[in-house]
Amino acid sequence: MSLFKKIFNEDLKEHILAFRDDFHYSFMIWWKYFRDTWPLFAILFILFAGAIYFAEPSPPKEINFASGVKGGSYEKIVSKYKKYLEQFDVKVNIIPTSGPLTNLALLNGDKTELAKYLPPNQSIDVALTQSGLASELNDLNNIIYLGSIDFEPIFFMIRRGLTQDITSNVVESFTQLNVETGQIGTGTLAQLSRLLALDNIESININIEAMTDQEAVTALLTDKIDGMVLVDGIESDNMMKLSQSEEVKILDFPRAQAYRRRLPYLHVLTIPIGSLNLPKNIPSENIQILSTTTALIAKSDLHPAIQYLLARASTDIAGQASFFADSREFPQFNDPKIKHSEIAREYYLKGSPYLQHYLPFWLAEIIDRLIFIILPFSALAYPILLALPKYRYKRLNRKIWANYVLLKELELEVTDHYDNNKVDEYLQRLSKIEDNAVKVKIYGSMGGDYFKHRQHIYFVRSLIHKQVH
Repeated sequence: MSLFKKIFNEDLKEHILAFRDDFHYSFMIWWKYFRDTWPLFAILFILFAGAIYFAEPSPPKEINFASGVKGGSYEKIVSKYKKYLEQFDVKVNIIPTSGPLTNLALLNGDKTELAKYLPPNQSIDVALTQSGLASELNDLNNIIYLGSIDFEPIFFMIRRGLTQDITSNVVESFTQLNVETGQIGTGTLAQLSRLLALDNIESININIEAMTDQEAVTALLTDKIDGMVLVDGIESDNMMKLSQSEEVKILDFPRAQAYRRRLPYLHVLTIPIGSLNLPKNIPSENIQILSTTTALIAKSDLHPAIQYLLARASTDIAGQASFFADSREFPQFNDPKIKHSEIAREYYLKGSPYLQHYLPFWLAEIIDRLIFIILPFSALAYPILLALPKYRYKRLNRKIWANYVLLKELELEVTDHYDNNKVDEYLQRLSKIEDNAVKVKIYGSMGGDYFKHRQHIYFVRSLIHKQVH
C-alpha cells in the first residue's frame, strides 16, 4: 500500500509540475504577444465599447401598469398580466386609476394627472383603455397600441319596476330617469356622450347623478337611483353583483346595429337567455347590447422586449375563449387612431422569434441585442484581426531594417573611405548597432531574420578588423 502511495504521489507531483510549466509558458507567450500588439487590441476595445454605447439598452426589470377603478374588470386583467410577466422576472406595479380616459392622459405624460398617482420622476409604462376613446386626445405621439384584448360591454341597467319607461330609444329614455352615468373623465360617460350625440341630445339632464361605479352599484341595489350605465366586463365584481340581482334588469338595445354603423369601433353582442344564472334563468330572454373593446396601450418608447412580452401575454391570456369571445378572437387591432406597435403586430402574425423557441427569454433577448452589436463591430474589427498576425512581424522588420540602414552606412564607409584613425569610432558605432539588434524581441519563426542580421553585423566587424591588420 505504501509503495502504491509513493508511486501515486510522485506521479501526481509530476503532473502538477508539468501543468504549472505549461500554463506558465502559455501565459508568457500570450502576455508577450499582447505587449507587442496592444495598440491593435486597444482599437478593438474602443470599437466594442462604442458598439455597446450605441446599442439598445437592456429591458427594464420593473414597469408601472395603470389599471382602473377598484372592483372593475381592468383590475382582474392587469393582475393576470402581472402574474404572467413575473415568470420572466419583470416586476409589475399595478396603479389603480379613475378609468380609461385617465389612463390615456397618464400614458400621454399629463403631469397633473401623474402627480396624483406616482412620485416625481416616475411614469406609467402600460395601461388599459377603451377602444375609440383616443379621439378625445389631440396628441397621441407618446402612445402605441398593442391590440385590443377583450370585449368591454356597455350595460344599461334599471330597476325592474321601471321597465315600462324605456322605449326602443334606450339612450333617450335614460335621460329622463335618475340614473348614474359615470364621473367626468371616465370611459362610461365618454361612451354615453357619443351615443347621445348620435341622437342629437347635446347635454345630459341635471337629474343624472355622478358617482363612482362601486357607489352607483350600491345605490342601484338599494333603490337610491333608477338605473346606471356601466362599461365593464360581464364577469367584473360590479357586474356580478348587479346581474345576479332579481331587482335589476339589463336592458335590451334594439337599435344596437344602427349605433354600430355610426361608430365602427363598437360591436353588437348577445347575452343568451339563462347564461348569467341557469337555475334562476337570468336573463329571461336574449339581450342585445353594445360593446367597445379593452385596448392595451403603452409608451411609444417602451423597450421592444417588454412590448414583445406584453404581446405574448395578450395572446396567451386574451386568446382564450371568454363569455363573449371565441378562442383566438383576441388580441386584435380595431382602433386606427393610435399608432400600432410593429413588434406586437409581427408577433400576432408570425409568433415568437426563432431564438425564443429554444432559449429562455432573457438569454434570447441578450443574444438578439448582441447580434446588432456584433455585426457592425465585426465589420470594423475584421481588418484589424487580419492584421494582428502580421503586426509583430512587420514591427520586428522595421526595427531590423532601421538597424540595417546604419549598418550599410558603416560598411560603405569602411570599404570606400577607410581611415585608420577612426577605428575606435567604427567599433563604437558597430557596438551601438549590435546593442540595438540585441534589444529586438523575437518570437518563433521570426528568429531567422534576427540571426541573419546578427551575422551581417559580424561580417562588418570582420571588415574593420581586416582593414586594421
